[in-house]
Amino acid sequence: MSHLDELTLMMFLENELTPEEQEIVSNHLSQCPQCYSTCVHWRSDLLMIEQSFHGMDQSLAPLPLSEHVTAQINAIASIHKTKHQLRLRRMVYGYSALLGALLIGFLFLPNIITSWLSPIWNIWKEKVIWTTTFWMKENLIYVLRIPSNNLYAILLLILGLFAALIVLNTRRPSINTGVREE
Repeated sequence: MSHLDELTLMMFLENELTPEEQEIVSNHLSQCPQCYSTCVHWRSDLLMIEQSFHGMDQSLAPLPLSEHVTAQINAIASIHKTKHQLRLRRMVYGYSALLGALLIGFLFLPNIITSWLSPIWNIWKEKVIWTTTFWMKENLIYVLRIPSNNLYAILLLILGLFAALIVLNTRRPSINTGVREE
């Protein structure tokens, strides 16, 4: 006859088995004296543990700490608090500086870039237009041979040229060269 394992016996004592399993274990305990004595021994141990903890106060008493340990805990807590505050302050200052730099960039950088690049653009404007025109003259024939696949490419090309013409024809303030017109 095989004996009950410890897990099954403990589950039986804790009423954690299904009713069918409890019936099987009860039948085995009535036939096996060794398992029965183990069960009686463990049941007495469980009752003793329950009785010893039942009379005790369930709230935990605070542990008395020495002043040195308390001072160390408070010092560590203050270091963590200071580091957290410093990290937060750095983050606020960093984001503020980044926002200020972006604001200055958006306000002043376009004017600086246009003042630097407008003479170069005025020189290269005609070359860009003529180069685009000659490219279209040479390659538009190949694009137009395939009607359905490149329809969006043709529309995009035409819209791009139209946008370039609008950009080129917008009036920009001229750079003061010191010559007066009378």
